[in-house]
Amino acid sequence: MNYIARQFNRTFGGKSRLQARTLQKWHMAAVILLVAQAIALWLFSAAHTVPVYLWHLTGDALQTKLHGATVTAPAAHELWRPDLVYVAVASFFIAALGYAIVLAVVRGRYEGRMKQMHQLISWLVTAVMSSTLVVMLGLVIGLNTVDQLLLLVISVIVAGLLAVLLELQVSRTGKLDMQSKILVIVAAVAAGAPLLVGLITLVATMLFGTGVMAGYSWALYGVVLVGWLLLAGNLHLMRAKRGKWSNYLYGEAWHVGLALAIETAFVWTLFAAVLHP
Repeated sequence: MNYIARQFNRTFGGKSRLQARTLQKWHMAAVILLVAQAIALWLFSAAHTVPVYLWHLTGDALQTKLHGATVTAPAAHELWRPDLVYVAVASFFIAALGYAIVLAVVRGRYEGRMKQMHQLISWLVTAVMSSTLVVMLGLVIGLNTVDQLLLLVISVIVAGLLAVLLELQVSRTGKLDMQSKILVIVAAVAAGAPLLVGLITLVATMLFGTGVMAGYSWALYGVVLVGWLLLAGNLHLMRAKRGKWSNYLYGEAWHVGLALAIETAFVWTLFAAVLHP
C-alpha cells in the first residue's frame, strides 16, 4: 500500500518542470497518431451507412377524411445516408489539423497573448473533436435527424467556448470567483446536455422499442461519458493548481493525451462494432 502511495505521489505530486517545447512534442505526436489512425481506418474499414432525416408536418389523408377537417401529422424525410467511415476518418483528420494549427501558432513561446491564443485554439480543437463524436454517437443510437444532430453540435461547441472563457477569467483574476463559478455551471450543463439526451434515447429504446439496445451503443456512450469526466477533472486540477498541475503546461499535456485517448477509444470501438470488414 505504501508503495502504491509513493508511486502515486511521484506521478501526480510535487512540481512539474514540463517546458513548452515538450508540449510541442505532445502535439506533434498527436498529429502523427491521428493521421496514422485515419489512414488505417480508411484502408481497413467496411462501409456502414446510416440515414439522416428531416422532420416535417404533412397532411394525414385518412384522419382528415374521418374528422372532416385538415389534420396534419409528423413525418420524416430521408435526406441522405452518410457513411460512418467517412465521418470517423474526417474526425481524425480534423483533430490532426487542429493540433497542427496549435503547433504553428505556439512555436515554443508560451506567454501573454500566445498563451491565450493557445488556450482558445486548444479548446476549440477539443470542442470540434467532441462534436464529431456526439454526431457519430447520435447516428448510432438513433439521434439522426438534422435538428437533433445540430443541437448536439451547438451544445458541445458552446461548452468548449465557455471553457475558454473560464480559463481566461481564472488567468485574469487568479481565482475561481463567482463569475467563474457561473461559467463552470453553464459549461457543465452545455456539455452534459448531449449525454442526457443520449441516455434518454437509449433508455427509451429499451422501454418502448425493440427492448434490446446493442451493447456497443452503451460502450460508445460510456467512452464519451468517462472521457468528458476525465477532461473536466483535469480542468479542475489545472484551475486548483494541485501538485504538478500548478504548471499549466503539465495540465495541457494531460488534456492533449486525454483528448487523443477519447477519440481513439471511441472510433476503434465503433470499428469493432460496425465498421470492421
